[in-house]
Amino acid sequence: MQISTALSRAIVAFAATNLDDIFVLTFFFAQKNLQIWRVVLGQYLGIGGLILVSLVGFLASLIIPYKWIGFLGLIPIAIGIRKDRYGHILVPFIFIGLGLYILFGSQSRL
Repeated sequence: MQISTALSRAIVAFAATNLDDIFVLTFFFAQKNLQIWRVVLGQYLGIGGLILVSLVGFLASLIIPYKWIGFLGLIPIAIGIRKDRYGHILVPFIFIGLGLYILFGSQSRL
């Protein structure tokens, strides 16, 4: 795949998945009691964190054999099965759902 094709796909995917972020930022900027620099700083830190986690995942995919990547979905399932500290029932379901998505989603690409 050409670099320009991959870059254009990445830009379109980023814009499509962050469409809801525009509405959230509009809501934050409309608030009178929030300082603008905090909203902007939070946005940059959030996006930076997502990029950092993605980079770690990419580098891990270079080390872990391709056929084993699907088994990484078992990690969130194991976390979800354990009861969280606060006793919320929703959190384990989120981790279990994420684990199943990773487990079966990556297996379909083999």
